[in-house]
Amino acid sequence: MEILKDITQFASLPFCIFFLLVFTICWSMGRRRRLRNAFLLASSYFFYGQLGLTALAILLFSTIFNYSCGQGLTATKPAN
Repeated sequence: MEILKDITQFASLPFCIFFLLVFTICWSMGRRRRLRNAFLLASSYFFYGQLGLTALAILLFSTIFNYSCGQGLTATKPAN
């Protein structure tokens, strides 16, 4: 039941304000994909940073790991 309590914090007023702010700014960026992606990444880091350094470290590691795997997959050539 503790997990369900933590999930309900997403329905708080500060989270709703943060979400609406990020959504509005992201929407206003239009088709500038790189800028929009960088903004969303920075917003994610800020949000997870509010949960603590452990959560932020996990997100940073996950970002670097997944980016590296994606780059590795892109660099490989198909066997055909």
